[in-house]
Formats: sequence, structure tokens, C-alpha cells
Amino acid sequence: MNDQIDDSNKDKPYLPNIIGRSFLWVIVRLPVPLLSIIGQGFGLLFYILDYRRTNYARVNLGICFPELSDKARKKLLIKHFKNLGQSLFCTLGITWYRPRKRLAKYVNFINMEALEQEIKNKTPVIILAPHFVGLELALSRLAMTFTVAGMYRPPRKNILHWAVDYKRRQFGGVPIENDSYLKKLIRVIRAGTPFFYLPDLDQGRHVQHVYVPFFGHPAATITALNRIAVMTRAKVIPCIACKASKAGHYDVTFLPAMENFPTKDLLADANKMNRLVEEHVRKRPAEYFWIHRRFKTQESGGQKNGRALYK
Repeated sequence: MNDQIDDSNKDKPYLPNIIGRSFLWVIVRLPVPLLSIIGQGFGLLFYILDYRRTNYARVNLGICFPELSDKARKKLLIKHFKNLGQSLFCTLGITWYRPRKRLAKYVNFINMEALEQEIKNKTPVIILAPHFVGLELALSRLAMTFTVAGMYRPPRKNILHWAVDYKRRQFGGVPIENDSYLKKLIRVIRAGTPFFYLPDLDQGRHVQHVYVPFFGHPAATITALNRIAVMTRAKVIPCIACKASKAGHYDVTFLPAMENFPTKDLLADANKMNRLVEEHVRKRPAEYFWIHRRFKTQESGGQKNGRALYK
């Protein structure tokens, strides 16, 4: 009996990716305003066909906006998916085809002077970037302007994951693997390379976290921002990346550095960060990423209890 593993298919091309890349090669060359319209249609399709993600978003909106009627929340939910689809197609179109020209035209920095000065002075900086729809465009535009460090994980076979990840790193930068030692990240930040940090995901009970309110509901909140800022003595500068009024355009707004941050109180710092994110989500609720299970880890019952929310 031959127990040898047959790995003859190991290096064969993944057919859906071949088809997907050919499709992207054509579509990214379309005018960006047209891509925004196509993207909204794709978002509606996503809303109809992807029950799992639609349910996550519906549950999150129910927790965070209990004061809204069912009709108002459904309207917000649909608008959210249209924004997601638009941002995906605009991100691919802007960052793939003539990226430098398109990024300069369609992605606008607001109040960036303070950040530029800190980078010029080689001051350790953490750019705090909550999950708004312009997130990927903000990172690409920043990476085109100066070297940026960011967390990296190998892309999945899914063509859209591959495309976004590939273009995210096109201008170089310093990729830090998710499972790498923290020492590498600390060295990079201390050397003056800004770190683009996404703070607002529930990464499960095995990641160090505390429970602090998000829209009045206890949310497992990662404490890494406090610990990294303490070790690097970095300034934490938030940025909000959302749609602009003109079709296909996005604004990346930099806020003043967080005051009295970090402290020795992990709970207080996590609470301060969540309040900041919530403040800006309330201003642009349809542009925040509701498709993640923000409340999957609960204080009583852990992840098992939290996942029951999303069934």
C-alpha cells in the first residue's frame, strides 16, 4: 500500500483567482465615479446573498442603535452595504490602475500637518485608524507619501482578499506579520516609522483585552495600543477615513494626538479609545464596518455566549 502523499496539485494555479484577476484587470481601468456606482450595486448584491455578514451587521446595529425603528435600521443597513461595495471597487480602481495619479486625485488628506511634523522629527507615532470604509485608501495614500508599518497576514485564496492585500503593500512599507514578535514592531516604531494600527476588532478571548462600553454595551477591547504606546513612548494620532461629497472621492482626516495617553490604567485607556471611535461612528454610522462580530466575546460565557448573539 502506498502511503505517499500526492502533492501533484500543490503548485497548480487556483482557477478562480486566474478568472478573478482577469476580471479585475479590466474593471479597475474604468473611471472611478463609474466604479463607485458599480460598487454600490455590488454592495446591494452582497447584502442580499451573504446572509452571514448581513446578519452580523444587523445584530450590531440592533445593539448599538436600539433607539432606531426597525425600518430606520434596515435603511441604515442597506446604505452600509452600498458604502462597503463602493469602497471596495473604488479602492481596487484607485490603487490598481495608475495608483499614484489616482490616489493623489481621489484621496484627500485633512489636518495632516501635525503628523508630517512628527514624522519629520522622527517622533514615534501610532496612527489610530478605526474601521471606516476609506481605511484601505488611507493606508495606500499614506504609504505613497512616506514609509508606514502595518500588520500583515498572508492573503487567502479569495480574489478580493488577495487583491486588497497585494495593493496594500505596493509602495513598500514595513509589513509586520501578525504572529511575529512584538520586539520587531517596537524597534520599527522607535526608529521613527509610523505604525498604522486598527484598534476596534474583537479578536477573541485568547488576545489580551478588557471589557469597556461601546455604544453602551460591554465590548472586548484589545489593550495592545496602551502597551505599544508605553513601550515606544509614541504619540497616538487618530485618523478617520470616510467618503467625501464628490463621487469616488475619500477624505482622510487626522485628529489631534490623544492627550494624557497612555496611562497606567488599561481600563481607562481602552474606554477612552472606544469613546473616540464611537463619537465618529455616530457622525457617519453607515460608513463603519458593521460586518465584523464586534461583540462576539462576552464577559459572561466568553466567545461561546457572544457568538450566540449572531445566530
